[in-house]
Amino acid sequence: MTHKTLRTVLLVISILMEVAGVLCIFGMKKLLALFSVPDYEISTLFLLFMKDFGGIIMTFGVLLFFASRDPVKNIAIINSFIIGLCILTVTPILGLFTVNVHALPAFSHPGWFWTRSATRLALAYFLYRLRP
Repeated sequence: MTHKTLRTVLLVISILMEVAGVLCIFGMKKLLALFSVPDYEISTLFLLFMKDFGGIIMTFGVLLFFASRDPVKNIAIINSFIIGLCILTVTPILGLFTVNVHALPAFSHPGWFWTRSATRLALAYFLYRLRP
């Protein structure tokens, strides 16, 4: 049985992660300006952190690219990505209740956090069903 659907999904996710990593490294301040985040909320330390985070995102994108080439041999990468998505399902909701994000104009609507968490959980379930 070939895993063409899983290969395609992993390849698309890896490309999206590479694009997100490049945006985090090179265009984070301009990207935040699109969400109308005030300048006083964007610190130099935050921008430095986002550049490092962009490198981590690109690293995971490369791992998923290699996993997309042969999903059977790289099942550990796929399993760890599924577990990571499950962890990332909980963290925005936890942040919603522990950090005052309602003060920021870009995050005044908490529905975005629930939608993002549900999307990540659905993707984790989809990948779990497709894995070899």
